[in-house]
Amino acid sequence: MASRQNTQRDQRGQGGRGRGGRGRGGRGGYNGKRRKYKKWKEEPVKKRPAGEKCPFIVGTSEWTAWKKARYPHGSYSTGEPINPNFLPKIKVVDAQQSVDEKMSFLQLMMIGWKWKLRQDENSVYFTHVCYPNKQVSVHEHIATDGRVFKIPLIDKDDDPEGLGCSINYIAGNMSYTVESNRYNEYDESRSGKRRENYLEYLSYRQKRKEEFRLEEEAIIAANALHKKLDNKAMSKV
Repeated sequence: MASRQNTQRDQRGQGGRGRGGRGRGGRGGYNGKRRKYKKWKEEPVKKRPAGEKCPFIVGTSEWTAWKKARYPHGSYSTGEPINPNFLPKIKVVDAQQSVDEKMSFLQLMMIGWKWKLRQDENSVYFTHVCYPNKQVSVHEHIATDGRVFKIPLIDKDDDPEGLGCSINYIAGNMSYTVESNRYNEYDESRSGKRRENYLEYLSYRQKRKEEFRLEEEAIIAANALHKKLDNKAMSKV
Protein backbone atom coordinates (compact mmCIF):
# COMPACT_ATOMS: atom_id res chain seq x y z
CA MET A 1 0.00 0.00 0.00
CA ALA A 2 2.82 2.39 0.87
CA SER A 3 4.69 1.61 -2.36
CA ARG A 4 1.59 2.52 -4.44
CA GLN A 5 1.28 5.91 -2.73
CA ASN A 6 4.95 6.67 -3.31
CA THR A 7 4.59 5.73 -6.98
CA GLN A 8 1.61 8.08 -7.37
CA ARG A 9 3.55 10.92 -5.73
CA ASP A 10 6.45 10.38 -8.13
CA GLN A 11 4.10 10.46 -11.11
CA ARG A 12 2.53 13.70 -9.89
CA GLY A 13 5.93 15.26 -9.45
CA GLN A 14 7.00 14.30 -12.93
CA GLY A 15 3.65 15.22 -14.49
CA GLY A 16 3.42 18.71 -13.01
CA ARG A 17 1.59 18.77 -9.66
CA GLY A 18 4.77 18.81 -7.63
CA ARG A 19 6.76 21.94 -6.81
CA GLY A 20 8.09 21.97 -10.30
CA GLY A 21 4.84 22.81 -12.11
CA ARG A 22 1.10 23.07 -12.32
CA GLY A 23 -1.33 21.18 -14.50
CA ARG A 24 -0.27 18.60 -17.01
CA GLY A 25 2.91 20.21 -18.21
CA GLY A 26 4.24 22.19 -15.26
CA ARG A 27 4.79 25.93 -15.24
CA GLY A 28 6.09 25.89 -18.77
CA GLY A 29 2.82 24.71 -20.29
CA TYR A 30 2.09 21.52 -22.17
CA ASN A 31 5.09 19.06 -22.28
CA GLY A 32 7.31 21.56 -20.52
CA LYS A 33 7.30 24.04 -23.41
CA ARG A 34 7.04 27.69 -22.51
CA ARG A 35 4.41 29.76 -24.24
CA LYS A 36 5.66 32.52 -26.40
CA TYR A 37 3.71 35.72 -25.98
CA LYS A 38 3.79 38.36 -28.63
CA LYS A 39 5.24 41.61 -27.47
CA TRP A 40 3.06 44.67 -27.84
CA LYS A 41 4.30 46.95 -30.54
CA GLU A 42 3.09 50.49 -30.58
CA GLU A 43 2.29 51.20 -34.18
CA PRO A 44 0.93 54.49 -35.42
CA VAL A 45 -2.77 54.51 -36.28
CA LYS A 46 -3.25 54.46 -40.01
CA LYS A 47 -5.53 57.26 -41.03
CA ARG A 48 -7.86 56.82 -43.92
CA PRO A 49 -7.16 59.00 -46.88
CA ALA A 50 -9.36 62.07 -46.78
CA GLY A 51 -11.89 62.51 -49.53
CA GLU A 52 -11.82 65.23 -52.05
CA LYS A 53 -12.51 68.57 -50.47
CA CYS A 54 -14.53 71.22 -52.19
CA PRO A 55 -12.46 74.34 -52.80
CA PHE A 56 -15.54 76.58 -52.99
CA ILE A 57 -17.70 78.15 -50.31
CA VAL A 58 -20.81 76.19 -49.44
CA GLY A 59 -23.92 77.73 -50.98
CA THR A 60 -22.25 79.53 -53.84
CA SER A 61 -22.94 78.88 -57.50
CA GLU A 62 -19.46 77.34 -57.93
CA TRP A 63 -20.11 74.94 -55.04
CA THR A 64 -23.47 73.92 -56.60
CA ALA A 65 -21.86 73.19 -59.97
CA TRP A 66 -19.03 71.24 -58.31
CA LYS A 67 -21.50 69.14 -56.32
CA LYS A 68 -23.75 68.41 -59.30
CA ALA A 69 -20.74 67.29 -61.36
CA ARG A 70 -19.66 64.75 -58.73
CA TYR A 71 -23.06 63.73 -57.36
CA PRO A 72 -25.55 63.84 -60.24
CA HIS A 73 -29.22 63.65 -59.37
CA GLY A 74 -30.56 60.10 -59.46
CA SER A 75 -27.15 58.43 -59.24
CA TYR A 76 -28.27 56.59 -56.11
CA SER A 77 -31.02 54.00 -56.31
CA THR A 78 -33.48 53.64 -53.46
CA GLY A 79 -34.99 50.38 -54.69
CA GLU A 80 -38.52 49.80 -55.88
CA PRO A 81 -40.88 52.79 -55.81
CA ILE A 82 -43.25 52.72 -52.84
CA ASN A 83 -46.97 52.54 -53.45
CA PRO A 84 -48.51 55.68 -51.88
CA ASN A 85 -51.49 53.63 -50.69
CA PHE A 86 -49.24 51.87 -48.19
CA LEU A 87 -47.67 55.04 -46.79
CA PRO A 88 -48.95 56.16 -43.35
CA LYS A 89 -50.95 59.35 -43.49
CA ILE A 90 -51.71 61.80 -40.72
CA LYS A 91 -54.15 64.65 -40.63
CA VAL A 92 -52.35 67.90 -39.84
CA VAL A 93 -54.81 70.35 -38.31
CA ASP A 94 -53.74 73.95 -38.61
CA ALA A 95 -54.30 76.27 -35.65
CA GLN A 96 -56.53 78.52 -37.75
CA GLN A 97 -58.48 75.50 -38.97
CA SER A 98 -59.13 74.37 -35.40
CA VAL A 99 -60.35 77.87 -34.52
CA ASP A 100 -62.70 77.81 -37.51
CA GLU A 101 -64.13 74.47 -36.41
CA LYS A 102 -64.64 75.77 -32.90
CA MET A 103 -66.46 78.88 -34.10
CA SER A 104 -68.66 76.76 -36.34
CA PHE A 105 -69.55 74.58 -33.35
CA LEU A 106 -70.35 77.64 -31.19
CA GLN A 107 -72.59 79.12 -33.89
CA LEU A 108 -74.56 75.85 -34.15
CA MET A 109 -74.84 75.79 -30.36
CA MET A 110 -76.18 79.37 -30.26
CA ILE A 111 -78.72 78.56 -32.95
CA GLY A 112 -79.87 75.56 -30.94
CA TRP A 113 -80.27 77.76 -27.86
CA LYS A 114 -82.76 80.01 -29.71
CA TRP A 115 -80.65 83.10 -30.32
CA LYS A 116 -82.12 85.37 -33.00
CA LEU A 117 -80.07 87.69 -35.21
CA ARG A 118 -81.78 91.05 -35.69
CA GLN A 119 -80.96 94.04 -37.84
CA ASP A 120 -82.26 97.55 -37.79
CA GLU A 121 -81.25 100.81 -39.39
CA ASN A 122 -78.37 101.38 -36.96
CA SER A 123 -76.82 98.00 -36.10
CA VAL A 124 -76.97 94.22 -36.06
CA TYR A 125 -77.58 92.44 -32.75
CA PHE A 126 -78.85 89.25 -31.10
CA THR A 127 -81.94 88.80 -28.98
CA HIS A 128 -83.19 85.99 -26.75
CA VAL A 129 -86.53 85.25 -25.16
CA CYS A 130 -84.89 84.82 -21.74
CA TYR A 131 -83.51 88.38 -21.92
CA PRO A 132 -86.33 90.58 -23.22
CA ASN A 133 -85.53 94.15 -24.26
CA LYS A 134 -81.81 93.37 -24.36
CA GLN A 135 -79.66 93.75 -27.46
CA VAL A 136 -76.56 91.52 -27.43
CA SER A 137 -73.53 92.46 -29.51
CA VAL A 138 -72.37 90.31 -32.44
CA HIS A 139 -68.90 88.81 -32.79
CA GLU A 140 -67.97 88.00 -36.39
CA HIS A 141 -65.32 85.46 -37.31
CA ILE A 142 -64.20 85.00 -40.92
CA ALA A 143 -62.83 81.51 -41.64
CA THR A 144 -60.01 80.72 -44.02
CA ASP A 145 -62.49 79.47 -46.64
CA GLY A 146 -64.52 82.68 -46.49
CA ARG A 147 -67.35 81.55 -44.22
CA VAL A 148 -68.61 84.11 -41.70
CA PHE A 149 -69.65 82.98 -38.22
CA LYS A 150 -71.69 85.25 -35.94
CA ILE A 151 -71.67 84.65 -32.19
CA PRO A 152 -73.63 86.55 -29.48
CA LEU A 153 -71.23 88.16 -26.98
CA ILE A 154 -72.55 88.83 -23.50
CA ASP A 155 -70.72 89.20 -20.21
CA LYS A 156 -71.04 86.32 -17.77
CA ASP A 157 -72.42 88.62 -15.09
CA ASP A 158 -75.21 89.63 -17.46
CA ASP A 159 -75.86 86.03 -18.53
CA PRO A 160 -77.25 84.18 -15.50
CA GLU A 161 -78.70 81.43 -17.70
CA GLY A 162 -75.32 80.75 -19.39
CA LEU A 163 -76.74 80.96 -22.90
CA GLY A 164 -74.28 83.26 -24.68
CA CYS A 165 -70.54 83.52 -25.22
CA SER A 166 -67.81 85.74 -23.85
CA ILE A 167 -64.20 86.59 -24.65
CA ASN A 168 -61.48 85.05 -22.50
CA TYR A 169 -58.23 87.03 -22.66
CA ILE A 170 -54.89 85.21 -22.29
CA ALA A 171 -52.30 87.48 -20.67
CA GLY A 172 -49.23 85.44 -21.64
CA ASN A 173 -49.31 85.90 -25.40
CA MET A 174 -51.85 88.76 -25.58
CA SER A 175 -54.46 86.65 -27.37
CA TYR A 176 -58.07 85.75 -26.67
CA THR A 177 -60.51 82.93 -27.16
CA VAL A 178 -64.28 82.87 -27.45
CA GLU A 179 -65.85 80.55 -24.88
CA SER A 180 -69.38 79.55 -24.09
CA ASN A 181 -70.96 80.85 -20.86
CA ARG A 182 -72.72 77.58 -20.16
CA TYR A 183 -72.34 76.05 -16.72
CA ASN A 184 -70.29 72.89 -16.59
CA GLU A 185 -72.01 69.89 -15.14
CA TYR A 186 -70.52 68.35 -12.02
CA ASP A 187 -69.70 65.10 -13.82
CA GLU A 188 -67.71 67.07 -16.43
CA SER A 189 -65.22 68.42 -13.88
CA ARG A 190 -62.21 66.47 -12.63
CA SER A 191 -63.59 66.11 -9.12
CA GLY A 192 -66.95 65.02 -10.54
CA LYS A 193 -65.33 62.36 -12.73
CA ARG A 194 -63.33 61.05 -9.77
CA ARG A 195 -66.46 60.93 -7.65
CA GLU A 196 -68.37 59.08 -10.37
CA ASN A 197 -65.57 56.51 -10.71
CA TYR A 198 -65.48 56.07 -6.94
CA LEU A 199 -69.23 55.47 -6.76
CA GLU A 200 -69.02 52.89 -9.54
CA TYR A 201 -66.18 51.13 -7.73
CA LEU A 202 -68.10 51.27 -4.43
CA SER A 203 -71.17 49.75 -6.08
CA TYR A 204 -69.01 46.96 -7.52
CA ARG A 205 -67.49 46.27 -4.08
CA GLN A 206 -70.93 46.12 -2.43
CA LYS A 207 -72.15 43.72 -5.10
CA ARG A 208 -69.13 41.43 -4.66
CA LYS A 209 -69.54 41.58 -0.89
CA GLU A 210 -73.15 40.45 -1.15
CA GLU A 211 -72.13 37.61 -3.50
CA PHE A 212 -69.49 36.41 -1.03
CA ARG A 213 -72.00 36.56 1.84
CA LEU A 214 -74.56 34.47 -0.03
CA GLU A 215 -71.86 31.99 -1.04
CA GLU A 216 -70.67 31.67 2.55
CA GLU A 217 -74.21 31.12 3.83
CA ALA A 218 -74.74 28.42 1.18
CA ILE A 219 -71.52 26.65 2.26
CA ILE A 220 -72.53 26.78 5.94
CA ALA A 221 -75.99 25.38 5.15
CA ALA A 222 -74.49 22.57 3.02
CA ASN A 223 -72.02 21.64 5.78
CA ALA A 224 -74.79 21.61 8.38
CA LEU A 225 -76.96 19.37 6.20
CA HIS A 226 -74.05 17.04 5.52
CA LYS A 227 -73.26 16.80 9.23
CA LYS A 228 -76.90 16.10 10.04
CA LEU A 229 -77.04 13.29 7.48
CA ASP A 230 -73.82 11.76 8.86
CA ASN A 231 -75.17 11.82 12.42
CA LYS A 232 -78.42 10.23 11.28
CA ALA A 233 -76.55 7.46 9.45
CA MET A 234 -74.38 6.76 12.52
CA SER A 235 -77.46 6.56 14.79
CA LYS A 236 -79.02 3.95 12.53
CA VAL A 237 -75.89 1.82 12.70
